[in-house]
Amino acid sequence: MSMHRGIVVNDVDYPMFLLLYVREIKSLANDIQLPALHPAPGPEQLLPAAEEHVHALSAMWRRLWLQAWSASSGEAAAVPGTNQKSEPFSQAMADGEPTPWLWPSGSPEEAVNMAAFEQWYDQVLSQRRLVNWRSLGAVMDQAFDAGLETVYVLPLEGFYQFKVNRRCLVVSAQVLGRQEWLERALRQWLASE
Repeated sequence: MSMHRGIVVNDVDYPMFLLLYVREIKSLANDIQLPALHPAPGPEQLLPAAEEHVHALSAMWRRLWLQAWSASSGEAAAVPGTNQKSEPFSQAMADGEPTPWLWPSGSPEEAVNMAAFEQWYDQVLSQRRLVNWRSLGAVMDQAFDAGLETVYVLPLEGFYQFKVNRRCLVVSAQVLGRQEWLERALRQWLASE
């Protein structure tokens, strides 16, 4: 995590990365429109959920995804990959699933090889590239002046930009590594309502 001209850049969000990883390896919530993970988990890590559990696990994953964005933004927020808005954090947590895991017993070992996740997480962190934020100049100043406080960086493939709310932007890690893409993402955030 770092800060640039008062804007927090969160590119190490372990719980959010774990949610995305579980979705990918278990083939859950395929209706959520997000790019593939980058880097992709290895084929040996893919453990699709049993067909009879996909619906229930996908519903639980969606609930946790909505709660995660509510918690991250601290207020009602648009949720990446969906056409939905999350509730304010306190209400979402009161109404939601109490466990952060996606399996009935609450044990992560039941569904996810945590050593494999940790290896993938380390790979994500080792591949991140950061642009020189100072080189962004006016667009960075405009975003800050418009209220941007936090940029969440997710390990997603290609160009991805999503305005969560008036204070929060989501980008793919590849956006953060290319100055022209980051400028484009900031301009799109500024232009959206």
